[in-house]
Amino acid sequence: APMPVAAHHPHPDHRSRQVVDALRHGFLSLDADWRFTDCNAVAERLFGHSRADLLGRHYCDLAGLEPDSAFAALVGRVAANGSLEETEIRFRGRGRARLLAVRAFSLGDGIGAVWSDITRARIAERRLAQSEARYRAVADGQPTAAWLSRADGALVFINQAMVDALGRAREDLLGDGWMDSLEPESRASFMAARALARTNHNSVRYEGHFCRPDGSRRIIKLHGRPRFDASGAFAGFLGVADHVTDARTFQH
Repeated sequence: APMPVAAHHPHPDHRSRQVVDALRHGFLSLDADWRFTDCNAVAERLFGHSRADLLGRHYCDLAGLEPDSAFAALVGRVAANGSLEETEIRFRGRGRARLLAVRAFSLGDGIGAVWSDITRARIAERRLAQSEARYRAVADGQPTAAWLSRADGALVFINQAMVDALGRAREDLLGDGWMDSLEPESRASFMAARALARTNHNSVRYEGHFCRPDGSRRIIKLHGRPRFDASGAFAGFLGVADHVTDARTFQH
């Protein structure tokens, strides 16, 4: 009878190498003398050197990792404290500057570090912030009431027209404060409409009765469209509000 063929099992070091090379994030490890003991393809691209060229090389020899760099300071702190540390580092090697979210930790007698490139995310966040700032500046000068909410529904901005429509101070209307102006009998239907829109990331439309501090009542129609952050996650609604009291009164 033929002898059974022994199953082939990859050497542990080979498996570890495959795992490291498959990481989407950058990885490097240094020994107690601050020399490279390992890295992956992401690190090769960042530093502009092959793994073979990096192994055994002192990290301070590389552009962007000089002794006065933020990375050198991070390595020093982790080595001194033996603790894990997470921070953001601006890295400028041979290419353009990159912003890295780095996690450094003790690894044997040396240091290990993993990182992700968050340059594009930060640029997108900055553009979003600038866009929101422009929106707020433009919205405050518009006659149409406008508002901006977070993912949880709390208002982070309302323009002057919205303040005028509800007749209360802006700071009292932000967050969930504006709901104090919504008549009790209108709240349940509004909460249901908003919850459905938040779940499905759809536009929200609602018409309800609002009471001003002077006791006058207004019918206001709200319309909001979903907005998303730099990572594509739902971030809340961008909306307008129309005072339709006169139109509804005329209809009746």
